[in-house]
Amino acid sequence: MSHPNPVPSKEFSRIVRLEFPWLDAPSLRQLAQYISELLIWNKKINLIGKQDWISAYQSLIKDSLYLARLLTRLDLPAHPLTLDLGAGAGLPGIPLRIVWPAGEYVLVEPRQKRALFLHHAVRMTSLLRTRVCTRRAEELHEDPADLIVSRAMCPWPELLDLAGPLISSQGCVVIFSNQPWDPATNCPVGWKLCLEEGYPAGDNWERYFWVFSPIT
Repeated sequence: MSHPNPVPSKEFSRIVRLEFPWLDAPSLRQLAQYISELLIWNKKINLIGKQDWISAYQSLIKDSLYLARLLTRLDLPAHPLTLDLGAGAGLPGIPLRIVWPAGEYVLVEPRQKRALFLHHAVRMTSLLRTRVCTRRAEELHEDPADLIVSRAMCPWPELLDLAGPLISSQGCVVIFSNQPWDPATNCPVGWKLCLEEGYPAGDNWERYFWVFSPIT
């Protein structure tokens, strides 16, 4: 059964290119397609709460596009293995992979209905070297990851605890934060903050990426 496309492609492309002029037409089409599928499935299994395409782009998709920019500047291998823990609705992974296809990417999501959506989204957007793993992070049997990302699975100290057994000695973990790093904060044992980067999230406010690496 076909559904009307909730995202007007021309208007979407115009808005996105105001902030990300480097995006090409195929990537914009894939992003619009992903948001359309996200909104359609959201009516069935409540992936992202009440959203329209503009709010979904502003509050969810933009983070992934800024993350792609950050990753090009990190010292990652040419073909990194990335684990996206608690991938849920495909964030940050699906839009990230549309614009940053490096290496192999694993969307880790234990909830069956959300994993089903992820399989669908990967197929619909024709993402390469991107697969879904329907397991809890504690149950993974992957090679040591070069990069671990997670948008909102758990508080960041808990995420670093989960990431410890999964990350390579030279790898890094990217945390999404609504606040800048407080220098008085102590990192969990075995980790160091190696980079913080802010990016515009709305009128007169920022979100932040915190990049942690294991202490070896």
